[in-house]
Amino acid sequence: MALSQRSLAASGNMLVDEARATFTNPSVVPHLVLAGASLIAAVALFLGNKREEAIFVGLWPPTFLALSMLGKIASQPTEQVRSTISSATR
Repeated sequence: MALSQRSLAASGNMLVDEARATFTNPSVVPHLVLAGASLIAAVALFLGNKREEAIFVGLWPPTFLALSMLGKIASQPTEQVRSTISSATR
């Protein structure tokens, strides 16, 4: 039982470290800023009774975040991408 708790704690620490590295990566920060700004703009438009424009702008954050992930994947070596994909599909 203690072994599984240790491995769970270790995997949790790895996830935290990976998230910290991702969010402090200089190539990811602009995409996060754009996604946050478009969310704020969408809420402002919605509150200003411009609902169609708010929906349009509200669809931008997933695009910015997808571009960020694509950039992160493209910057990795091919073997590392293959191993990441294969471990995620298990």
